[in-house]
Amino acid sequence: MTSLTVRVDRGKCRGHAQCVLVAPGVFELGDDDRARVLTEAVPPEEAAAVEDAVLMCPEAAIDTEPRG
Repeated sequence: MTSLTVRVDRGKCRGHAQCVLVAPGVFELGDDDRARVLTEAVPPEEAAAVEDAVLMCPEAAIDTEPRG
């Protein structure tokens, strides 16, 4: 499985928290109610959940790229 790097564009994020629901080990809501990444380097066991989070984000605020 490919390693991923993940980022959230906090300017686009509106705090819907779909990413937190599907990948709570990678995302959390900050004090400003916008998503933030707990770890940029996605653990392999979380990669599928992060890809789901990308698809589920209504603001298209999450970006991933292969790592390595």
